[in-house]
Amino acid sequence: MDDFNPKIVRVYNSVKDNIWIGDIKYAIELLRELRRAREYREYLSEESRWKEISASLELKLKSVDKSKRHHQETTEIREILEKQGLESEKIILGSVIEELQKIEAVLSEIEKILSQKTLQDLTPQLPEVPGKPGFFKYTILTRSQREFEVRALVYVETKREHLENLVETMRENGFLASDYEIEGYGFSIQFYSDLGHIDVSGVFPRILIQFSLRKPAKEHEIKSYAENILSAVTSSRS
Repeated sequence: MDDFNPKIVRVYNSVKDNIWIGDIKYAIELLRELRRAREYREYLSEESRWKEISASLELKLKSVDKSKRHHQETTEIREILEKQGLESEKIILGSVIEELQKIEAVLSEIEKILSQKTLQDLTPQLPEVPGKPGFFKYTILTRSQREFEVRALVYVETKREHLENLVETMRENGFLASDYEIEGYGFSIQFYSDLGHIDVSGVFPRILIQFSLRKPAKEHEIKSYAENILSAVTSSRS
C-alpha cells in the first residue's frame, strides 16, 4: 500500500501528460498496468462505500439548520470513518482511480476504432511518438503552413546550464535569444531571426515550442528544429 498510493498519483499525472502530447498508446499501457495492482479494486470499493454513506448523510443533514450543519457534518464524518473502518486516503485515491477508469474507457474506445479493419485504409493506427529514449518525446501539431506547435515530455529537469546550451545551439542556427528566467520547474525563452519567431516554454515535465515563421515550412524542417531544441534542454555542454 505504501508504494501503491504514490503510484496512483504518478500514473494520474503521467496519463494526463501523455494525452497532452498524443501518446495514447503509452497512456493506455499505464492505465492497464495500474489496474493489475491488488489494491486497485480495494480502493474502488472503499470509494463506492463512501458514496453510499455520503448520500445518506446528505439527506440526514438537510433538516439541520445551516449555521450548525458544517460542524455536525464534520463530526458525523469523523465518527462514520471510525465506525465503518474507512480510510480517508483510500477514499480520495479511489475517486482518482474512478476518474482514471473513465479516461481508460475513452482511450480504449479510440484504440478500438483505429484498429477496426474497415477503417484501416481511412484512419491510421495509434502513432508511435518520436523522441530520444530517456530524454524526451514529442508530437508536432500543424496550425498552418507557417505556424506549428510542438508538445514534448522531457525526462531531465531543465536547469540554467541547459538553457545556456539552448541559447548557444540556437545562436549557431542564426537565432538571437531573449532574456530568460527559471522559476521553480518552469522557464520561458524566445528566439528571433529572419526566419521568424520561436517561443520555448516549459513546466517540468512538459515543454511547449511554438513556431511562427515568415515562410511556409515542411514538417521535417520543424522536426529537425524541435529535436535540436529538445536535445539542448536535456543536455549541457561540458
